[in-house]
Amino acid sequence: MAGSFNRYARSILNAIAQSVFCDRPLAGLLVLAGFASVSPIAAAGALIGAIAGTLLAEFLRNWSRAEIEAGMAGVNLAILGAFLGLSVGGTAWHPMLAVLAVAACLAIEQALRRLLDPLNFPILSLPAVLSVLAIITAVGSTGASFWPERLALLSDGIGLAPAIALFAAAMATKSIRATAMTGALTAFAAVSSGVLLGTGAVGPPSLWAFTVAPVAFGLHAVFLAGSRLGAFASIAGALATSGIWAVWTLSPLGAAVPALLLPFIFGTWLVLAVVRRRTGSLVLDPPIWATVEAIRKSRAARRPVVILTGAGTSTGSGIPDYLSGAWLDKDIPASTYSYERFLDSARCRRLYWEACDKFRKVADKAIPNRGHWALAALERNGWLSATITQNVDRLHQQAGASEVIELHGQINRVRCLSCSETGAWPPSGAWRKFDLCCGSCGGHLKPAVITMGENIPPAAWDRSLLAAKDCGVMLVIGSQIAVSSAAELVAKARDYGARIVFINLGAKAHGYLPGDLYLEHRFEEAMPAIARLLDCPPERKEAHKDPAASEAGEVARDAPPAAEEDVTSVAY
Repeated sequence: MAGSFNRYARSILNAIAQSVFCDRPLAGLLVLAGFASVSPIAAAGALIGAIAGTLLAEFLRNWSRAEIEAGMAGVNLAILGAFLGLSVGGTAWHPMLAVLAVAACLAIEQALRRLLDPLNFPILSLPAVLSVLAIITAVGSTGASFWPERLALLSDGIGLAPAIALFAAAMATKSIRATAMTGALTAFAAVSSGVLLGTGAVGPPSLWAFTVAPVAFGLHAVFLAGSRLGAFASIAGALATSGIWAVWTLSPLGAAVPALLLPFIFGTWLVLAVVRRRTGSLVLDPPIWATVEAIRKSRAARRPVVILTGAGTSTGSGIPDYLSGAWLDKDIPASTYSYERFLDSARCRRLYWEACDKFRKVADKAIPNRGHWALAALERNGWLSATITQNVDRLHQQAGASEVIELHGQINRVRCLSCSETGAWPPSGAWRKFDLCCGSCGGHLKPAVITMGENIPPAAWDRSLLAAKDCGVMLVIGSQIAVSSAAELVAKARDYGARIVFINLGAKAHGYLPGDLYLEHRFEEAMPAIARLLDCPPERKEAHKDPAASEAGEVARDAPPAAEEDVTSVAY
């Protein structure tokens, strides 16, 4: 019971905090105090609205659990409640207005979510603002006033000083850097508008407090996740919203319809539309923001970020999943390709070599995709400590990654099963004529990839376990975690307190738990967005192939023939 109460209390305070783009209960308390400094009734209205929005979302189930806990379900009703609280004392105020406004806000919110969510565009405070404007228009048609006269005392901004200080403190809980930039842009807007409009030391609060401040902070701290791109967008947003405010307020439109928060909303959308056109829509995706925030927190805590990649990272480079069956003879049981059968049967060795040769030829022509370049850029800039990969195509290394742990080996090399010596591939088709053996010890040669029933090399496994124990965030990309070794690494990282982030298109991974982040995106689309928001956009360079990938092997030495199944053996 106490746990449920605490969860609801956090969700309600987060809903209030979201009115200034924050998501912490402490920020909610500071914002509530800010409202109270202007009007205790406004603070009460914000609290009632946040409670109503949160409880209704639980009852109607029209928001996800994560969205409710983050405060998204209650923020618009909290803003609406603050507006309605400010209006108490107006000549036309009536409790029925509040009921109608809440119903309108909920209806508008659902309609906007259906319209804008597929576009990754935020609805912001538009439902609350449109609801208030509808009531203002209705009340104004009767000749009455929605706003009480006492609010005129706030028109010079002096009465807002305590609220501004408390709101700034709330914003600092989210991002000190974004708060500082917002303060600078807001101060500039206040002073410059005061000079241009001749209103004294500062211009109208409707410009600098309710237009410039929210757009600057929202773009920098939330929508572009504290990146340099977000800083530039904040400046662009301040300019764009100031222009919209000026056109709206100083034209006949302003006399007909009060601007409220509309310049901020339209200016934010304008900047986000430009950003989306230039960088792609995924930089506006909330799970991408959450992933970036988790990575930043991990580095701040001096815990590295580790990547675990599977076949889904290579499909964008034209390499089908190794387990898809594309490389195997469909008329032959999969068990034929097992490690045990490779050791026991020359026919199975030939079949295994054929399958690997098909895979090698495709991998040899493949080049890294945008996701590989992004991972390499993140490593170069110190965001990643290691990439653990189940892939054998070496595309990570071709993109420039250096700290790569290959769990399953590499397809462009061969390895002796007796002495573990590695070398280049044999001449094409040699395995069809001879049982390939090591020139040093006579042991069987095998493509240097792990097959069913074969153990992962101990050195690679030990490095992977150490990386999993040390990391603060593990990004599991392009893998369903169907292999026990990958599942064990994820479990190990989780046991040591790491945040697990899955990036994969399709069904959720086997190891997914409710506390994990899940990004249902393609690797080659999600990783460039993450890299850009971490200020290291990938720069594609010419991929370099391992010379061993295309070299023919040395000509075989003499060795005794093998008696099994009439296959002649040659030392290679």
